[in-house]
Amino acid sequence: MLRHAAGDGSRPIIGVFLGGGRRWGRKQWTPDQAGRILRHLSTRLDAEVVVLGGIDEAGQLSELSDAGYIAAQAALAFTSVRTLTAVVERLSLLVTTDSLPLHLAVAVNTPLLALFGPTSANEIDIFDNGTKLITPLPCRCCYLNTCTRAEDCRDSFEMEMIVDNVRSMLRFPKERSRHAAES
Repeated sequence: MLRHAAGDGSRPIIGVFLGGGRRWGRKQWTPDQAGRILRHLSTRLDAEVVVLGGIDEAGQLSELSDAGYIAAQAALAFTSVRTLTAVVERLSLLVTTDSLPLHLAVAVNTPLLALFGPTSANEIDIFDNGTKLITPLPCRCCYLNTCTRAEDCRDSFEMEMIVDNVRSMLRFPKERSRHAAES
């Protein structure tokens, strides 16, 4: 599955996880927000970008593909934690919100860039396996599923900051798990 989405394997593979499930509407990127992130990563870095989601993000993956932000084969929706774990393990880097894929990346030693808005970055340990970006908004860590504020914590992350962090992490990759050593 990942082989078809990631081209010939000569470039790093960046996975971008879109959601947070039904419970966390404020962790899920809107198609416009996701499109901006995907556009910046794919045009500014010499890397393959694949978009990951679960059953709850299948519609959003389809919208992104239809809008031309990603090729259809680079949109991967998962129904199995085992399959998602296997894909996360093969990534060069994962960009995600506080979500299951964040924890899977930590477990399989895949470097990650974790974006925190409505949940607490202090409660999540990534065990020196990446970088946490925290919204600068004063309402951060509100734990609300919906928000009435005019400012959206998902929009508070500057694209330059995301791209610069990903670039830095790919330039100096950490020692990878046994899988990377076998490749």
